[in-house]
Amino acid sequence: MKKILIIFIFTILVVGFGYFVFNFFQPEIAKAGSEHNVSGWAWSENIGWISFNNTSGGGTASYGVNINQTTGNFSGYAWSENIGWIKFDPDVSGAPDPSLGSVKLNLSSYKITGWARALAYGDDWDGWIRFDYGPNGSYLDANGDFRGWAWGGDVVGWISLNNADTGGNLYKVQTFPPSYVLTVSKAGAGTGSGTVTATVGTGDGINCGTNCTESYVSGASVTLTPFSSSDSFFVGWSGDADCSDGNVTMNAPKNCIATFNLLPPDFILNSSNAIHITLIIGSPSQTSGSTTITVIPANGFNSNVGLSVQSVSPGLSGATYNFSNPTLIPSKYSSGSTFSVTLPSSTLAGLYTITIKGEGGGLIRTVDVRLNAEVYNLGWKEF
Repeated sequence: MKKILIIFIFTILVVGFGYFVFNFFQPEIAKAGSEHNVSGWAWSENIGWISFNNTSGGGTASYGVNINQTTGNFSGYAWSENIGWIKFDPDVSGAPDPSLGSVKLNLSSYKITGWARALAYGDDWDGWIRFDYGPNGSYLDANGDFRGWAWGGDVVGWISLNNADTGGNLYKVQTFPPSYVLTVSKAGAGTGSGTVTATVGTGDGINCGTNCTESYVSGASVTLTPFSSSDSFFVGWSGDADCSDGNVTMNAPKNCIATFNLLPPDFILNSSNAIHITLIIGSPSQTSGSTTITVIPANGFNSNVGLSVQSVSPGLSGATYNFSNPTLIPSKYSSGSTFSVTLPSSTLAGLYTITIKGEGGGLIRTVDVRLNAEVYNLGWKEF
């Protein structure tokens, strides 16, 4: 009977020890609830496992650690079977170095700094745990995993946040994949302007314009699309190297600069209508009807424009070209210059294209005027 009792007790001990090992040393990575975005386990040689979310351990109590995605500030509680609750946003006025503040993630470098505190402090133990102690401290990697070490003094000792740093059992503290901020700015010569749009990230997307920043989950591929204003043109991208083609991979904060330059001053030469002339063989030269040549300025063009005939096709022999105002100053752009042609009666009937040249501000622009010449001889019309 005594032997059976010993075997029974031994069996209970083995089962109990196996249960303990299963619950505390199994390779587990916990998932956080929606209200907490940090989960998993850390390990201290002095106090053992530290759970960062109630789905990691700690019974039915609702707890967890959260990182504010806007400020990087930590809040909430982790749990240790040996020292109890660890608060991540404590009052740090009594900390060894209050200037460090409570635990915080730098959203640019992804280093973790500051103090957490075990609430069971006392008996000559202050309970402070520092996350930027030693040469490397702790940080968040590109996968959202915590890396490095924290230090809790003689009671807690070193806390490992990821087994990749120790080579031991599988464990780590993790958060959702980090998000990175894409910032778009605009630069240009003069007053060049335009807008840039991009795919939606965690907010409303970029429409810059007005909204020039957006957060994107790590690894997101973002396409930037420029739209130039009517008086401008898009030159290209600058800023971070990944911005060069407007397709950005969000594996770090990125700053992209869109350059819009003003279109240079320009003008358009315009003719109001085609012209017509009737000639009688043997009669004196005749003058055609007229058209009005005007200047339409663009992008601030305000130079004087000189008018002349550049070419005629087919050629006209003996023609005289008449401009009522051969030079259009800016105030006369819209009223323009009246143009007509004086031709001898020997001109052949037909359709002619007269190319008029406008020259000003270092620019040359042209407009074609169509001339229809009809020729009559003693009552019959020559075609």
